[in-house]
Amino acid sequence: MTRERKPNRKEKIDKHEQRVKRGIEDLALERKKKEFDNDWNMDWFEPAGQQNFVVDSFNQHTFTIVDAPSGCGKTSISLYLALQSIKSQEYNNIIFIKSPCETGDDQIGYLSGSESDKLLAHLQTTRYIFQEFMSKPKLEADEAAGRIRLTIPNFLLGSTFDYSVVIIDESQLMSPDTVKLLLERCGVGTKYLVLGDSRQRYAVKKREDGFKDFIERVTYIQNDQRFAKYDHVGYVKMNTDENRRSEGSKFITKLYEGDI
Repeated sequence: MTRERKPNRKEKIDKHEQRVKRGIEDLALERKKKEFDNDWNMDWFEPAGQQNFVVDSFNQHTFTIVDAPSGCGKTSISLYLALQSIKSQEYNNIIFIKSPCETGDDQIGYLSGSESDKLLAHLQTTRYIFQEFMSKPKLEADEAAGRIRLTIPNFLLGSTFDYSVVIIDESQLMSPDTVKLLLERCGVGTKYLVLGDSRQRYAVKKREDGFKDFIERVTYIQNDQRFAKYDHVGYVKMNTDENRRSEGSKFITKLYEGDI
């Protein structure tokens, strides 16, 4: 009869160390998964009202125009769609473009420092909106890796955007030539969200409105309603009733737009 050999002390230690090692690896994987889950905070947001038309248009068209007054959440719904797209790896990156002409002058290109230095203050509000959907470290990591780029028209000459979601914010502050330049960057597998308010003008220097110009080129009016006339384009118009910021904000918007 053969006796079963008992493991010696060294073998016992080795097996114990292997179990400890596996335990540490499992904990590390679990921690990494939790950190990844904590990087995203998408569940709180649900498209509401006419924001659902933005979702439909984004899914169906290359270019989605969102014409909406302040407070309707046009930037939030656009970032939500864009971040969902890169989270699911349907698209590679997000290009968020905002004009620096808050006073009507495109002078940001003449400031000292790097591109990131020049844009830090200008795009800080946009970063706050991003951080409603993702952690600050995640945003910083994705910016460093090029998955998210927050920029202005000045830095995009010669660029081509492939497999990207491009958001042009506050496009009513841009000239027709600038809007044209940005739209021409469209590469393979890319979608655009062109945001603006056709009744809002902050610029001191009066000039042609690139947002209004683009709308008039790609839409037509029938029975007092505007429709897109090309398959590539979707058009969504919101009114002041869609203001989700507050009742006070809705009141002010209606007051200044002559709706009350």
